[in-house]
Amino acid sequence: VFDKWAPASTGIGGSNPSGSALVLGALAIQPHSEDTQIFPVTSPLQCPALDYGSSFSRAAEIDFPDRRYITISGTASIEPGGETVHLDDMVNQVKLTMEVAEAILSSRGMSWGDAVKFIAYVRNPEQAGAFADYCRENALPILPAVVAGNIVCRDNLLFELELDAVVVK
Repeated sequence: VFDKWAPASTGIGGSNPSGSALVLGALAIQPHSEDTQIFPVTSPLQCPALDYGSSFSRAAEIDFPDRRYITISGTASIEPGGETVHLDDMVNQVKLTMEVAEAILSSRGMSWGDAVKFIAYVRNPEQAGAFADYCRENALPILPAVVAGNIVCRDNLLFELELDAVVVK
């Protein structure tokens, strides 16, 4: 996995119906031709996660002959140096997280309208409305989103977002 670059990923703590210790999904691709390329995508607003000791890419893109697919790792209110910002402020953590995700999409010629899957993780379920409020206040298209109450990747983060987007060539 790490021969060329770290994969996109999200790590969240929570329960599941089966009571399993670990639940995961993985996307593994072996291109059958040079017409399909896979590469990491950096964040215009954040440093690489490897810079502060986390082993994941901010995003990964798969460039197929007929479409481009991007998966953005769990993204949160982290400043360019790798520190959490907007402590105890759900509204501004959502705002910065959404700005970071939008910057990644824009860097690849994509927009919110290209999103096909969102998973929003909130530490405190009673604050989940902050995500819907942001989407409404910023006139975002209706997004295919699941909002889940979970333990987010750092103790001081209240919100984390992962998403996938696709554009047809």
